[in-house]
Amino acid sequence: MRNLQTVKAEIEEKRQVLINIGIRLGLTHPKTLQLSQEVDELHNELNRIVQGPRFD
Repeated sequence: MRNLQTVKAEIEEKRQVLINIGIRLGLTHPKTLQLSQEVDELHNELNRIVQGPRFD
């Protein structure tokens, strides 16, 4: 698993790309939606890092 700072930096970088693509192509464009999902996945990864391992 990657570290917290790496994932945070990737979220911020991808978020900036998402904003620019959204402005240029529109919020419903497939590329915008794809990037949004990628940012969501990075947030999920960040949450897993912060919460630590789960013992079910």
